[in-house]
Amino acid sequence: MNQRELYEQQVLKGNDSSVPSITLGHRESALLKWIQRVDANALARTPAHLAELSIGDGQLSRALGATFPNLRIDCVDISPTRLEQSRRMAMEVSTDLVERMRFLELNLDTQFDRLERSNYDSIVAIDVLEHVFDPFGFVRHCYELLRPEGTLFLRVPNLAYFRRRLAILRGELPVTSSWFETPGSYQSWKNRHGWDGGHLHFFTIDSLAWLLKDAGFQIISWNDIGANGEGLRRWWPGMLFGNIAVAARRKDARNAPAR
Repeated sequence: MNQRELYEQQVLKGNDSSVPSITLGHRESALLKWIQRVDANALARTPAHLAELSIGDGQLSRALGATFPNLRIDCVDISPTRLEQSRRMAMEVSTDLVERMRFLELNLDTQFDRLERSNYDSIVAIDVLEHVFDPFGFVRHCYELLRPEGTLFLRVPNLAYFRRRLAILRGELPVTSSWFETPGSYQSWKNRHGWDGGHLHFFTIDSLAWLLKDAGFQIISWNDIGANGEGLRRWWPGMLFGNIAVAARRKDARNAPAR
């Protein structure tokens, strides 16, 4: 099974046409507030251009388009089914919204060249870096796609989260995806999700910081977006963040490391 087939399988076996197209879930609402807090001035400009890499059900892209009425959004995903569902749901919101959105089917390991360099004010990549073959190449490509001072929003699972550390101590697998219909049963991975939801890589705050800085990014902030008790978790983020959400800015090209 290749990447496209795996993610098509996840979508088709979990398809729910009753999912509302406008109402935001807790996760998307928290992500939207985070992006607004960090990048509202840039996204409110005319024109502003954003890419969401791996769009899920498209709720976040639709919310961003509704919040910033002049924002153009490229919705990128490997699953054609997911893209078509997202396009349909955007049409239900308004024709203006869907006209400001492009839906692009591409593989984020091999087809970055289909996206224009220095074209985006912001790139949103939520829960995708752990899925790609080459995290170094992915982050480098994001740098090249952004305009100077553009912002990258990333989120990945934190391998060093205390619950995952405890799992290792107990001799258990430190699961970094959410794909367990029945806790502890791997059958759903085999039937639908792929091993650990298709995750290929693990990250900690330190390793992610190194990866971004090596590519030429300047870290703006670290968060565990949408987590309960986020303020308390900040007391020891390396141990208490279940997921690592980072906003990073593309530094001026002359300060970027040599390739």
